[in-house]
Amino acid sequence: VSQSRYAPTGIFFPAADTIAFAEGGAEAARFDSSGRLGIGTDIPGSYDSGGRTLVISENSTLAGMTIRSSNQGAIYFSDGLTGNEAYRGRIEYSHSADSLNFGTAGTGSKVNIDSSGRLLIGTTSDSQTSTLVLQGNSGASNDASLIRLCRGAFHVG
Repeated sequence: VSQSRYAPTGIFFPAADTIAFAEGGAEAARFDSSGRLGIGTDIPGSYDSGGRTLVISENSTLAGMTIRSSNQGAIYFSDGLTGNEAYRGRIEYSHSADSLNFGTAGTGSKVNIDSSGRLLIGTTSDSQTSTLVLQGNSGASNDASLIRLCRGAFHVG
């Protein structure tokens, strides 16, 4: 623990209510006075207010994040702690199905990309060889509509 950012490896306090971590003589991460976490940046508060709670920065051409799990990885968007407020929106990847799913309004998947690369909207499966499936309900009745794109031709019904 040091007051200086020039310690080769350790924890230091570069400003009031700020804690930073150094590795190899360079700052690697910082919690600023507003609780924002910057990894690879010492100015997480300088980014857009909609996305600066966690900032991952890399000064090369590639930067990224990996979520590792044996079954499913997810990012959830929450507006509360009770009921489906804890998962109002979500992005999930299922390893067993090799599918990427997007959900809204705290309910099941709304948009899916399956292991064949098909885009499924309003459904999670399709027995046809469709490349795009749009399935939904108008809300005015229980009649479901279905549109398929198969080998360049549209099928409605």
